[in-house]
Amino acid sequence: MFKPPFPLLPHQVEGRDMILSERKTYMADDMGLGKTRTVLEAVIDRGLYPILIVCPASLKWNWAKEFETWKGIQVVPEDFNSDIVIINYESLKKYGAEISHKQFIQVVFDECHVLKNSQSGRGRTCKYIANSIPYRVMISGSPVLNRPEELVHQFDILGIINWFGGKKKFLNKYCDPQETRYGKQYQGFSYLYDLKKVLGNALIRRVKDDLESQLPTKTVTAVPIMELPQEKPCSLEQIEKQERAVLSRKVPLSLTFIQEQINKHGKVVVFIHHQSVGKALLKAFPNACVIKGSQSAKARQAQVDKFQNTDCPIIICSLVAAAMGITLTASHVAIFLEFPWSPTLLRQAQDRVHRIGQTKPVDIYYLYAKGSIDQYRLRTITTKEVVINYIIKK
Repeated sequence: MFKPPFPLLPHQVEGRDMILSERKTYMADDMGLGKTRTVLEAVIDRGLYPILIVCPASLKWNWAKEFETWKGIQVVPEDFNSDIVIINYESLKKYGAEISHKQFIQVVFDECHVLKNSQSGRGRTCKYIANSIPYRVMISGSPVLNRPEELVHQFDILGIINWFGGKKKFLNKYCDPQETRYGKQYQGFSYLYDLKKVLGNALIRRVKDDLESQLPTKTVTAVPIMELPQEKPCSLEQIEKQERAVLSRKVPLSLTFIQEQINKHGKVVVFIHHQSVGKALLKAFPNACVIKGSQSAKARQAQVDKFQNTDCPIIICSLVAAAMGITLTASHVAIFLEFPWSPTLLRQAQDRVHRIGQTKPVDIYYLYAKGSIDQYRLRTITTKEVVINYIIKK
């Protein structure tokens, strides 16, 4: 009889049972708390087949690995002869006929915040597919990236938007509608206290603060590695110009800091955004592992495995490509040379290191230029994060 490497943690048992008690569930546990395994255990224990798993392309092989690790089930992505089918969002249209013919009983939409846009092709396709599947689970540790309006289409796909009185009522009450020359816009926040209460009933949400005994501490330190006074940017062009000026001076100064952390801790994770920064780092650390957007899912997993299981001291990660679905717990130090505008993306990246499996206190470093676009961006991120955390944390 198959036995997993270790049993479910108490919060995962609770989450599994909550999923099994409902037909439609949004699993929104904080990043790093083992959502994938919690959901996987639930859909298998429910025992209703066939099961469709839809995820970003980079996570297909990770899902296959999780099924084998935790349940001893071998699944090959995109195999429609199997009772468990794993495909990525970009393949939905390609396999439209196969999906209809298969008549799935359960569907899981992983990293479902990517479905926030009702006008996108994948958003419409997932809504169409979900309509005919009775048991639905959506997974995201980041239900809201920037504003509550992003929840509307996710809840519509899940089939629970009526809990909020429908789309229009949700938008008009919670999204601060504003009349503009382009029509009504829903880019803001309103009735936050009420929204926080109703989301408490719609999401399964546990955060790391609830599980202090199961996870090590995380310390975030902003390090002013240089000073470069710049005016508050007024346009995209000005932002890009200021970023180039900062990076041209900040990256060379950062190399010493990175090497010091390697010498002290053995392994570090470095997050970047621009390719030029990645090239400069690779020149300084030619044996580094690399995660970037152009890699296949298999190649990306191979780089993760190499960092996790060998003496490779540094992995250079694209913020976007490495923010979801990978585990980098071989290191307990993460260094950010660049920062996104979204606080959720920043936290997703941090939680590649600070997650179940990490055994040491985690240190996060933001290397920034004082007085520059760096500092302005960090302040903007912090403001957004305060609001998002308020409405989705219980």
